[in-house]
Amino acid sequence: MIENTATASGRVRIYKNDELILDTPNMVVNSGRNYLASCLVNNNTARVTHIAVGSGQTASALTDTALVTEIARNAATGSNTNNVASFNSQFVAGVGTGPWYEAGMFTASSGGVMYTRTTFPVQNKGPNDVFTVYWDVTVS
Repeated sequence: MIENTATASGRVRIYKNDELILDTPNMVVNSGRNYLASCLVNNNTARVTHIAVGSGQTASALTDTALVTEIARNAATGSNTNNVASFNSQFVAGVGTGPWYEAGMFTASSGGVMYTRTTFPVQNKGPNDVFTVYWDVTVS
């Protein structure tokens, strides 16, 4: 009998002014799992294009479809090497200023499908700080 179990999991790293301040796992939510499955059977041109951050403190749940309190969303660049999709987005000075408790990846500049969500201890972004978010999703 062939036994093959595929999973998607990821990690988020946040850098503040080029210094690593957070490295945490994320959750691929139900809408992200459905999106991934639809890519196998549809000519799905919608892909993950944005990373959003927010100040919501509610724990991640599989049923999440949006951030609790989104404060900024930026375009993300992505690449794929073997079975890892990597994304990054830079939140420059004046963008996303405030307390960050959550982040997610989306297929649009507003709305769209939320693929992943994570929550974490507060990361305070000052008005002159540059935060860079790196997000890796591994399918194994």
